[in-house]
Amino acid sequence: MNKLSNILFAFLLVLYPCSLRAESYGSDVKLPDDYQNLPKEKKWRAKPIASYPTGEKGRAIAFLLDKDNELRLDFISYMRSDAAGKWNGCFPFIINVMSKGNSIFLDNEAVLNLMTSVQNYADALCPTANKILFFASPKPFGMAGVDLPVTEKTDDNITFAAKIEKNEDGRWSFSPDNVINRVQRNQEDQENSQETLTAIYQTLQTYPPSRKAAFLFDAEDLDNPFLMMKAAKIANNPVPAVFIFHIKQMENSKGWIDEPFPMMLNDIYGNITQNGWYIGSGLIKPLSPKEKMKAGIKKKSPAAFFELEDAFKCEDKSCKETDDIISLIQRKYKIHDWKPYK
Repeated sequence: MNKLSNILFAFLLVLYPCSLRAESYGSDVKLPDDYQNLPKEKKWRAKPIASYPTGEKGRAIAFLLDKDNELRLDFISYMRSDAAGKWNGCFPFIINVMSKGNSIFLDNEAVLNLMTSVQNYADALCPTANKILFFASPKPFGMAGVDLPVTEKTDDNITFAAKIEKNEDGRWSFSPDNVINRVQRNQEDQENSQETLTAIYQTLQTYPPSRKAAFLFDAEDLDNPFLMMKAAKIANNPVPAVFIFHIKQMENSKGWIDEPFPMMLNDIYGNITQNGWYIGSGLIKPLSPKEKMKAGIKKKSPAAFFELEDAFKCEDKSCKETDDIISLIQRKYKIHDWKPYK
């Protein structure tokens, strides 16, 4: 909306009831008796689209002020009553620009135009108002921070929020500190994330295969499980290890690794659902002679107990697919359509 149309709408809103299109909200809204009994000058000349309880014995009425079909925006404001039946819609004046798309909030000039429109609606309906709480969301009402309850905190449905106040000379103004633009913030985060992931991609290109695989667990490199088992024996304590292994046998929550050498698995869970190759992290320690004997493993043969903490299932033998860096990053960060900057 341009400045002229804002002024014109504010003028028409005072003179005439709102006759704007509101097919999606229904036409019959039962208004509370105490609102209907208000003097005519205290009622809003706008289309009510919902009436519902708020807080303890309070009620709210949502009004459609305007629709912008081109930008897919609905301008909705609220009157609220307390337990004593006292109605208020001006202190503060709360308006929700219900958006079916977020691109408008990436354009700073368009956002400023919206804020001007919001100020004009406040002046038309509430000339004495001195504070506006302006929100944008995909929902018409029922959000913490908008009208249930009235606070200046915003919930996850709100994509934009601003507090606009009148200064000493009676003009509306706002501080950037009182504006939250989650649409811009999310885009900036996404761009920063893309730059970060592209930098990781470039670094991984210099890594040998073992370091690429270890990247899934934020480890410097894959461990040698035989050496880690020896270290656990010396320390008389399990030690952490990350390595590639093949599960040969699974039964209930237990299993056996056969490569690189026999290891007993306990508490198998989550994505460990079948035999095959895995990259995993956990705690390793040698099996005792008694445990070896029970499992039919020769006394001098290496064998370990591996307490698995996390694992990635591999499709290729010995997890050769970890050479595919794009797939590696997609898998680690669960961004399945990610591609690096070219």
